[in-house]
Amino acid sequence: MTQRHDVTIVTYRGYPDLYPDDELLRDALVRRGATVRAAVWDDPGVDWSAGSIAVLRSTWDYFRTPETFFAWLDRVEPLTRLVNAPDVVRWNADKSYLLELASQGFSVIPSALLRAGRSHSISALSSQRGWDDVVVKPAVSGASYETHRFTNDAPAAQRHADRLLERGRDVVVQPYLREIEADGEYAIIFIDGRLTHAARKLPFHGIPPDGVDHEARVEVPPEFEALAARILGRLDRPAYARVDLVPTPAGPLLMELELIEPSLFLRLHPESAERLADAVLQRVPQ
Repeated sequence: MTQRHDVTIVTYRGYPDLYPDDELLRDALVRRGATVRAAVWDDPGVDWSAGSIAVLRSTWDYFRTPETFFAWLDRVEPLTRLVNAPDVVRWNADKSYLLELASQGFSVIPSALLRAGRSHSISALSSQRGWDDVVVKPAVSGASYETHRFTNDAPAAQRHADRLLERGRDVVVQPYLREIEADGEYAIIFIDGRLTHAARKLPFHGIPPDGVDHEARVEVPPEFEALAARILGRLDRPAYARVDLVPTPAGPLLMELELIEPSLFLRLHPESAERLADAVLQRVPQ
């Protein structure tokens, strides 16, 4: 007989026994009497129906094979309750959400979306937008995967974009904001709709090879908190969210809204692991 679990913490093959930060969540859940397991999202041997709820945490390779990941979501959705919710995950996976939020009046980093199967000119786009220093990335990406900065080099940017487009990947082009070099990004963490803490995040920062987050905890300026709260206000209170904002002379801009598998920097604020455990257990089907 398959063993039943209250909570499955979903990870990837790089951390099959959980990323160190997520161990705090596991321990908080266990203290509340939950049975908890870690499971690799694309492990064909996992019985997803054996868990009441599956919390997406360290699925840090899903963007390498997005079609496989979305098929996994479709397969698992009827078997267990996914957190965050599958519709939120699907929406957040494609960075076209940035253009949607910008169209709704939110302060978002300027972004251009290049659809696969069409012809696009980075040179024309850069000239039109006044961007000399650009970042080119897949529309579905994470941890700086296939994300490159090009300074006054439209041909190289074009080659990178074309390579992605030829693979059937939509592409996002954005200006590089030099404020990031001096100030970094504010990664603002919300647990169950409440701001718990924030960290200073460096640009082009992938998965730490030693399993340790090197960001430092910071205080959140009021205007940053207000923008982050307004953006999250359009959603139905996800269990966890990270809002990455960058300071500019015109005010904070949204860089990323992370609702799938963000590092939550729980070790910078261990109390947030307790709150997340409560939020997870409140979502367990009765």
